[in-house]
Amino acid sequence: MPMPSLAELGSDCLEHCMTAFAYAAAWCGHLTNHVNFKTPKGLMNANLTLQQVLCLGFAISSLFVSGTAAAGFGVVVTSFAYAAFAAGALLVVNRNQDPISVGLIMGAGLVLSLFSFLTAVYWGQLSQCQVVTKRITKYSCKESLKAAMRSVCAFATMMFLLQLSFSIMLFYWRANILAESLMYAEVPAASESDEPVHHNTKNNNKGWPQGSEDTI
Repeated sequence: MPMPSLAELGSDCLEHCMTAFAYAAAWCGHLTNHVNFKTPKGLMNANLTLQQVLCLGFAISSLFVSGTAAAGFGVVVTSFAYAAFAAGALLVVNRNQDPISVGLIMGAGLVLSLFSFLTAVYWGQLSQCQVVTKRITKYSCKESLKAAMRSVCAFATMMFLLQLSFSIMLFYWRANILAESLMYAEVPAASESDEPVHHNTKNNNKGWPQGSEDTI
């Protein structure tokens, strides 16, 4: 069975990527119709939704540069960290709105935004590498890789801006998120001592209502 050519593999990859982006755009359109983006919570949801869409582009770019010496594995792990943060932040903003979770996501967003800045600078500088003909240990630089490196740099820059802005919004509007969690606080269940006592009012042999003997 003949192996597919590089052009065929690239065409198939592009087709799958366009399909994934179409599904992501449809999901974003569905979210737009059901979320009020004029509220603080809506703005944060819009930010996180855009982060999820960009995570897909960053993950695709990271796969192209995954073979880069001494750096390919790290950028793939970074794409998973981006996706995990966006999903966790959505859960905290819309469901688990307790102070510990809000503080954890706020700190994680600040740390991850700094890491995104470093990622953007690193891959931006690495995209200016010099292509050499001879093989050098722990050195990867090809014209096809340089375009993917610039793509990683661009996505990391956008993720840096979104993550930093989300952390600032969450810090500024944290009172709104925490106040909303109080509206859904569970009412404590009544204890057994709080349950009403029902007396049997049937007459006993003495002619008194049963249950009233204790009060005589």
